[in-house]
Parts: sequence; structure tokens; C-alpha cells
Amino acid sequence: MDTYLNAILKIGVNLQTQQKLIIFSNYIDRELSERLRDLANKISHTDCEIIYYEYHDQISTLDIESKVKENFAFVKLNYFR
Repeated sequence: MDTYLNAILKIGVNLQTQQKLIIFSNYIDRELSERLRDLANKISHTDCEIIYYEYHDQISTLDIESKVKENFAFVKLNYFR
């Protein structure tokens, strides 16, 4: 699983050193999200944030746009079970 998560971070997201990461995840995937966060911390050497949401929640595009301007990277996990 770590190989897959590393591929998400290094190839899919292209996470750079000192780049912050936000992980959007359903609470059901919290263990996977925390594992992804730990790997991201090793790659970027900075804190990464997990935002838990429910399927019916709306993620504000304004919040995302402001984070993009601050050079955040994003990952959205969709129910992996």
C-alpha cells in the first residue's frame, strides 16, 4: 500500500519539499488518510492537513482557490473499501 500511496504523492500530485498538502477524505478512510499524511510529511518535511467530509458535503471552491494560490497540493480520497 505504501508504494501506491507514494505514487499518488510523487507522481500524481508531484509533491515538492516544503509544499503543504491537503487531503480531502471521508471519515471511513481515516486510517488510509493518516498513512498518506505521514508519508507526505516525510516527502515535503512540512505539516499536511486532512479535511474529513461526508458525501453530501460541499467543498467550497473558494477555499480551494485560495489554497492553490498559497501553493498547496490536494488529494481527494473516495471510499477505498
